[in-house]
Amino acid sequence: MEKELIVTWKKESSGKYFPIGILKSLQKGARKVYYFSYTKGVIQAKNEGFSPLFGETKDEELKRIYISEDGIFPVFANRLMTKSRPEYPQYKQWLDIKNEDNPLEELAKNNGIRATDNLQVFAIPEKKNGKYIVDFFIHKFDLIAPEFWIRIKDFKIDDRLYLTQDIQNPYDKNALLIRTEEPLCFFGYVPRFYTKDFLYLLNQKDSQATLRILRINIDAPLLYRVFCRFESSWSEDFEPFASEEFESF
Repeated sequence: MEKELIVTWKKESSGKYFPIGILKSLQKGARKVYYFSYTKGVIQAKNEGFSPLFGETKDEELKRIYISEDGIFPVFANRLMTKSRPEYPQYKQWLDIKNEDNPLEELAKNNGIRATDNLQVFAIPEKKNGKYIVDFFIHKFDLIAPEFWIRIKDFKIDDRLYLTQDIQNPYDKNALLIRTEEPLCFFGYVPRFYTKDFLYLLNQKDSQATLRILRINIDAPLLYRVFCRFESSWSEDFEPFASEEFESF
């Protein structure tokens, strides 16, 4: 089994995000089969204006499992960069894509962002050697004050960054700002769908949580500028994305 991705939808007017589905793949012989199923969060999203991905009109239709044996579903395929484009080699380097035949690896890193809709995808955390580990690009780099840009050029691989809760954020009470130590500079946010879990893990005794830089792409678009890893111990009672809206039907 490859990475499992949570598919999300944002309501533009409120800035609220909803988990609406899970995308995964399974190798069957020489063929890769893709599966998509909605989560319970799709019902609320639909009530807020979300249009289901495969034209469903009734809530009962949202409970089926969709299977594609002829490549990844088109709604996700158009979030991948075409390999024939001249900028693909540089894009591949920015995202550190190891396997070009693994679309879920690319989607986990580029988050499936398109200017034409409000869907995004995120990797579902996995337990590795007793650790909770999530890799992600820093979000909302566009909020950085211009005088701080020079600091980014001083970043090095494995440098440690820190998290500060943005308690006055009007869109997300769990929002986590990413900052340096000294001198203090803010460099964007943790992707929203990880913040609740991060806060829980940060508040656990002996969590040993760290945030470190894995990759720096000075010449990349803001979306792909700094790639980080959050790592923490995984307590026995912890499950990622534990709320009902993330559950499958």
